[in-house]
Amino acid sequence: MKSHSSVVVLSLLLSTLSFAEPTTNLEAALELRPTWSSADTSLRMENEAQLAYRFNPTSSMGYVQEFKAKGLGIERGDGYARWEWGFYTLRFYLPKEDRVTSLQNRFYFPWALTGHFALSLTEIPIFHVFSSLLWENRSEWALEMTFLREKLRARLPLIVQNIRNQDRSWEHLVWVSPEVIYSIGEKTGLGVAYNNDGMTPLKEGAIQLVLQQAI
Repeated sequence: MKSHSSVVVLSLLLSTLSFAEPTTNLEAALELRPTWSSADTSLRMENEAQLAYRFNPTSSMGYVQEFKAKGLGIERGDGYARWEWGFYTLRFYLPKEDRVTSLQNRFYFPWALTGHFALSLTEIPIFHVFSSLLWENRSEWALEMTFLREKLRARLPLIVQNIRNQDRSWEHLVWVSPEVIYSIGEKTGLGVAYNNDGMTPLKEGAIQLVLQQAI
């Protein structure tokens, strides 16, 4: 009887091990954004690739590399290390021709309104090292919406940007960057976005298709 019980327990254990799904904390993703604007009638690509290690649902660290393409040419954009802890994210930018580095802090505060709507405020103070810019702050107010069991997500942000230059002059910008993304399965998103970057008239902003793919 003891032998029979041992066999049953061992069989159950082996069965559990056989069907256990492997898990990993590594995350990789690619985002492609074909971009067109009336100011620059040629099609260009504004893309990014990222690799991260996730400690838990709200904490991770990783690296993001932006790159642009126009015609047959590919240009490396900003690259930065990123640390995320709950509502706070730190970005440490790699050196470029016009700066040694930049430290970007992002503080995210959401307020749920209903099951489908929420408001959020993201405060983004940025400190530049050996750059024509001294520091800047962005206040990003956004209406966030989810529909179709959270498969369809829309975000309508209004960004107020204040820039302090090295010569002590100021720049004040207001811009928008709405986007709508539909999740196709667990790893793929498809959508559209618009951006006028604060320096371009609203009607001359860039229209983007968005393809997001987790790997």
